[in-house]
Amino acid sequence: MHAVLHTLSAIVLLPYATLAAGFLLIDHVAGRGSLWSMLDAFLAAAVFFMPWGAIAMACAFGAVVALGITARYRWLGAACTCLVADVSILVLVLVPKSVASPGQWLFMVPCFIVAGYAGWLAAKEWPRQGAVAIRT
Repeated sequence: MHAVLHTLSAIVLLPYATLAAGFLLIDHVAGRGSLWSMLDAFLAAAVFFMPWGAIAMACAFGAVVALGITARYRWLGAACTCLVADVSILVLVLVPKSVASPGQWLFMVPCFIVAGYAGWLAAKEWPRQGAVAIRT
């Protein structure tokens, strides 16, 4: 059951992580000053992201889901999911220069739920030092 919930958490987290990455890209591009340097920075980021960023994002998503499915490394997958959720929340709250409205907080409720569940699962599945596994 934890593997299914972990996979669903990772799927729910995808739009928030993508939106946070977009906010960081816009913040990076907007700080350039002139229109041509903004366009140059955006095109340079797009040229890099099209072949490599999409592949890296798909591989990272697959790795996090695979870690969450196996019982031995579920704590690591949950910790990665919690970290991505926390960073996404921080970026979505701190990067925009305006104060977050109640609608924005409501939009982020699923990301908060994923962060809480992944943190709980990582703490629950954390490998205990000195624990002896009984093999039958």
